[in-house]
Amino acid sequence: MDWIGEAKQQVYGDSFYFFYLKDFSCGVNILFLQWLKHLAFAINLLFNSYPESPGH
Repeated sequence: MDWIGEAKQQVYGDSFYFFYLKDFSCGVNILFLQWLKHLAFAINLLFNSYPESPGH
């Protein structure tokens, strides 16, 4: 562990540091899922509108 990590652990204590990391990873997971949902929606929209656009 680097010195910054050691200093944080001394300041906050083990439990707070653990909960912070857990919250952070949970937040990242939620953001990633939302991004995937938007990506799927955009791809779906693209494929649905694509056959019409060249003809018209």
